[in-house]
Amino acid sequence: MIINVLAWREKKHAQIKKIFLTQSLLSIFIAIFIVIGIHFIFTHRLNVQEKENQRLIQQINDYDEIIKKASPATKLAQTIQRQKNIIAVLKNKQSKTIELFNLCQSLLPKDVYVTQINGTDKLITLIGNASRNDSISELMQHLESSPHFNNVHLKKINAQKFEINLMEVS
Repeated sequence: MIINVLAWREKKHAQIKKIFLTQSLLSIFIAIFIVIGIHFIFTHRLNVQEKENQRLIQQINDYDEIIKKASPATKLAQTIQRQKNIIAVLKNKQSKTIELFNLCQSLLPKDVYVTQINGTDKLITLIGNASRNDSISELMQHLESSPHFNNVHLKKINAQKFEINLMEVS
């Protein structure tokens, strides 16, 4: 007896082919879906990163503007500091001048009058009048014995008028 299995085999083969095609199409669709999903994920991450980069660039530009605005203020502060230093130096020199005047006044004999005081750095010149030459001599002794002055030198004396050069000791 001959059994014809050809029809059964063809049916089975068609069914396997159908399952294969279905699974292949399903696999292709799943692969396409995965690729599209990955593409969307990376595109989203790229967009987020680009937005973050733009935000950082904007923040850097804002800080640059703040720095540009602060730069003149910094220069102004430096200028003010230099002026304050100059004022402090001048004030210190002024107080030294006042101390020098007070010291000279305490060293002057009663009948000696200073009409002019000139000073350059540490050299001081006293010009004045005295009623007697002895008073000029007494002034010279006071100046020479003072710890604040050295190199006291009588430059000119003429009819009770005198000119004395002396060096200030710091």
